Amino acid sequence: MNEQKEKKRVVPPPLPAIAEQLARVDHHLLRVLKKRQKLAILVERRKEFEGNAPIIRKEIETKRIAQFKALAKEEGIDPDFAHALLYSIISESCRTQLCLRQEAAQKEKRETGKEEWHQGLKKALLELAAAIAPSYDQEYGANAPFATRLCMAFEERAIKQAMESRNVRLDSGLAIDLGCATGRTALMMSPHFEKVIGYDISSEMVAQAKAKLATGEITNAEFAVQDIEEGIPLPDSSVSLAVMNLGTASDIRNLKRVLFAIKRVLRPNGAFALSFYNAGALFYHWPIPWPISLKAEVDLVDHCLDVRYGQRTYQIYARAYTTREISILLKDAGLKVSTLMTFPAMASILPNGFFGEGSGEKAFEKIVEEVDEKLTGADHGAYILATGEKT
Repeated sequence: MNEQKEKKRVVPPPLPAIAEQLARVDHHLLRVLKKRQKLAILVERRKEFEGNAPIIRKEIETKRIAQFKALAKEEGIDPDFAHALLYSIISESCRTQLCLRQEAAQKEKRETGKEEWHQGLKKALLELAAAIAPSYDQEYGANAPFATRLCMAFEERAIKQAMESRNVRLDSGLAIDLGCATGRTALMMSPHFEKVIGYDISSEMVAQAKAKLATGEITNAEFAVQDIEEGIPLPDSSVSLAVMNLGTASDIRNLKRVLFAIKRVLRPNGAFALSFYNAGALFYHWPIPWPISLKAEVDLVDHCLDVRYGQRTYQIYARAYTTREISILLKDAGLKVSTLMTFPAMASILPNGFFGEGSGEKAFEKIVEEVDEKLTGADHGAYILATGEKT
C-alpha cells in the first residue's frame, strides 16, 4: 500500500527550475512596480492640472490600504504583509510626485525658453547615440524586446515591397536612409540600387556604419553625418526611394520641413517608406499594469522620450502622431500615400517575459505575430508605417 502511495505522489520540480520561475516572477513584479510609478506620475500631472492638489491624501490612502488588505485576505496572503507592501509603494509614489513638483520650475523654464529646451533634447540625443553606438546592433538585434524585433521585421518587409514596386524598378538609381544609425537598413537596400546613402546626426553611429564597409563586399553604399532637419544635401529629383524606419520620423521636430525636403529630392513617382510613433497605440489608452514590450514609449504630453541606457536616463525629442495627422502631413507635402499601416498591436502590450527560447514560447510568438499581421489596418499598433510615392 505504501509503495502505491509513493508512486502516486507528485514530485516537485528541482530547486534550480523553481529558482528560475521565481526569478521570472520577480522580474514581472518589478515591471508591475515600474508601471505603478508611471501611474503616480500621471496622478501628479492631474493634480497639477487641478491647481496642485495635496500630494498626501490620508483618507484616500487609508481606504486604499484597507481594500488591499481585504483583497489579500481573500487571496490567502497575510494582510499585514499586504499593508506594509502597499504602504511602501504609496510612500514611493508620494516621493515621485514631490520630485515632480520640485522640477516644476524647470518645466516653466522649458515653456518660456522652448528653443533652449529643444537644444537640450538634441544634445541628449547626440550623447545617447554616442553611448549606444558600439552596442546598437545588439540592442536592436538579439537583445531587442520581442515587439521591437517584430516591428523591425515588419518594416523591412514593407521596405522590400517598396523596392520591388513598379516605379522603383524603372529607375533604381539612388536610395537614401534618413536616420540610418549603424546602417542596417541602408545595407539591406544596397543590392537593389546603383547607390545607397545613409545619413545620421551622430558621428559615432556613422562611424559604426562605415566600419561595415571595410570588407569591401559592398561598394555602392556610403554614410555621412547630417542633421536632416537642416536639409538633405542632394539635388532635386535624384532619389528613387527614401526611408525612415522604426519611428525615426517622429524624432524630427520640424517634420514639415523634412517632408518637403523628401519631396524635393524624390524623382517623379519616387517611393517612400516612413515610420512614426502611433498616438493611437493600445498601450497609451488601456490601463495596462506592466511596462510594454518595446524600446520606446513616448510622453504624449511633453513630446519626448525617456531612454534609460547604462546608469543614465536620456530625454530626447519624440512625438507620437495619429494616422489622420500623418495622412494630412504627407498630403500637404505632396506625397501620395499608398498604404498606412500600424504595427505591432498585441505584441506591444504583452510583457517581454512572455517571449523566450522555449518551444512553447516560440509557438506563442508565432500566434501573436499572426494576430498582429491581421491588425495592421486597425490603428492600434505601436508604429505607423506610411508608404507611397511623390505626386
